[in-house]
Amino acid sequence: MTVCIAAACMDANGHAIVLCTDGKGSTPFGSKEWMLKIRAIRPGWRFLTAGNDDDIIPVLHLLRNKFRSLQNIDETNIVSAVTSVLAERKQQKADDYTLRKWGMTFADFRKAKAEFPEEEYRSDIASVGLISVGVDGIVAGFDAHGFPLIVQAHGDHGVQIKEDFAVSGSGSYLAAYGLLHRDHYDVFPLQSTIYCVYEAKRYAERVSTVGKTTYLSIMRPGNRFELLTRSGESYLNGQFEKYGPHTLLKNEIALPDGALSVVESKIESA
Repeated sequence: MTVCIAAACMDANGHAIVLCTDGKGSTPFGSKEWMLKIRAIRPGWRFLTAGNDDDIIPVLHLLRNKFRSLQNIDETNIVSAVTSVLAERKQQKADDYTLRKWGMTFADFRKAKAEFPEEEYRSDIASVGLISVGVDGIVAGFDAHGFPLIVQAHGDHGVQIKEDFAVSGSGSYLAAYGLLHRDHYDVFPLQSTIYCVYEAKRYAERVSTVGKTTYLSIMRPGNRFELLTRSGESYLNGQFEKYGPHTLLKNEIALPDGALSVVESKIESA
């Protein structure tokens, strides 16, 4: 129930990453439009959260612990670091399953195979194998040299480094279309990237589970941030009205005579 976007870019001051999410979330009393989805992992690193709240919070804590243990983070270790976090969360969920049912960890359950009926043991092993980590998030930050790193972290599909941009959440396919349509890449000018990311988020709003509130910030090396103000959003909205997709009226398209031709098809009998 969200959209998250992280896009690398540049300006006269060097590298930057534009971060953007909506604010829609669910509560026991319904949905809300003010949920924070950009979370700090450590100075200079952020986790854009999409997915299941029951998995997002544990994964966030595991990421913080993992990243604090790393002296330097770069392209050689970030994938394995995030992958290990997702694996640890799945291990936690496997332990929860066997502890609730059998009062033992999953590792102990596997060792005690001979003590269980074969059919029931195999059924529980299959159930654990189907456990997923309901996170489709983005990890973004800068390495020691100030170069941007953007990682897609999907609990079911693994971890990948993204050079230009990453999107996640239920509105991700429309957001990705918007950025691809604008040919966005990692050395795009910052000002243009801010608009492209805003436009992509607005595209994603066509999915009912994506909220109308927009949170947009610019992250730079050294844990420096800039936030989009109301006047900034008002300007971007005006540009979107100018350059974004326009509503197509029901009878607006009228093909000229000769645009279509009739072709008769004949089905020959065998």
